[in-house]
Amino acid sequence: HHQLQHIVLSHFHADHISDIIPFLQVGAWSRRNPRTTDIHIYGPAGVQKIIDGLLQVFGPGSLQQPSYEIIVHEITQPHFKIGPYSLDFISLPPADNHGLRFTWNGKRYAITGDSYFHDEEIAFLRDVDLAI
Repeated sequence: HHQLQHIVLSHFHADHISDIIPFLQVGAWSRRNPRTTDIHIYGPAGVQKIIDGLLQVFGPGSLQQPSYEIIVHEITQPHFKIGPYSLDFISLPPADNHGLRFTWNGKRYAITGDSYFHDEEIAFLRDVDLAI
């Protein structure tokens, strides 16, 4: 939990964001190996409201400690960067779902979240080494 610094959310269905709660909680409450590095959470428009809501519902200190920040990034463009990495982020059916595509160690990866095969998704997956 303390090494992971960046999380990208494709959309806000419960089965895609519910694990963020125990992830943040373990970072906030770990006595043996406490989190000290900032965590960046990326997602489509509305991600700031989602994370703020979770922090408010669970209360101060439950999901975050003063030793690090939770920094939220709303992705509003089809291309963005995390450090040296360039990522593609496109809207895919069903509504409000997004696909993520990136290159790492010379290989091209794509993640579609909740989707089904249609022309836009097929084009998004073309020439990737691994699609999820």
